[in-house]
Amino acid sequence: MGKLGVVALDSTRVKANASGDRVITEAGLRAERARKRRQVRKWERELAALETDENPGGVVADLERVQQRLAEIPGELQKLRKSGQKRMSRTDEDSRFLHSRDGFVLDYTAEAMVSEDGLIVAARVTQAANDHGSLVPLVEEVEQRSGQRPAKVLADAGTRSGIIRSGLGERRPALAGGGAHLSPGTQTGAPALALTDGTEAVRTT
Repeated sequence: MGKLGVVALDSTRVKANASGDRVITEAGLRAERARKRRQVRKWERELAALETDENPGGVVADLERVQQRLAEIPGELQKLRKSGQKRMSRTDEDSRFLHSRDGFVLDYTAEAMVSEDGLIVAARVTQAANDHGSLVPLVEEVEQRSGQRPAKVLADAGTRSGIIRSGLGERRPALAGGGAHLSPGTQTGAPALALTDGTEAVRTT
């Protein structure tokens, strides 16, 4: 591969193989647990009222099935809280409700960096709702794969806030070079980020 000049970063939504109808929420799980507890108590009273020689029919099997479901709900609640989501798909727990043209649907975010000659030099699929955290890991992937950093990255304007908030610290010179800051107008001299028509040119050398 020759010397990298300008690379472009962009992303798109990729539809998850998940049903939007099979979704769990904390309120829904709590309501389900309350219903099933009432059902268990009802069946337990019915079983207790039976004569010893009476056939309980399918009540015992139904009771065991509902009790098993009750045992599963705490784990689902814990998983939902750990994910940080308000809703989670039963069919694809890794997918996320992301905003798209069709509203909030179960998706993933696919991101890629492309060189001037159309070669994909970095790519990944994430659960991210935006591209604020995309620039740093993709630039690092380009460097790892090619052994060099691109001279400049063209990216959506939203990446700037992500860079500033990412706490780059000692990694900042790898993106900005010299003593340049990551936002325009913060020091004398050329800015590291130049905003033009919603696109930012980020110098990385």
